[in-house]
Amino acid sequence: MTKNPNIRFKALPSNSPSLFPEDIFSRIPAAHPVRLVNEVVDKLNIDHIVSRYKGGGTTSFHPRMMIKV
Repeated sequence: MTKNPNIRFKALPSNSPSLFPEDIFSRIPAAHPVRLVNEVVDKLNIDHIVSRYKGGGTTSFHPRMMIKV
């Protein structure tokens, strides 16, 4: 896939949440379904989605993060 240098995504907050004063990920149990969703989405090939972004303007939320939401 050819990368478009005009496309810029906001940083993914998955390992360092910035909206909460504490590490909320430490409060999610190891067997919670959200951890499975996170793992599956991280492994998805989303090149077809990313290729639809034209770039320019302000940064966008990364499609991978939006799928997780």
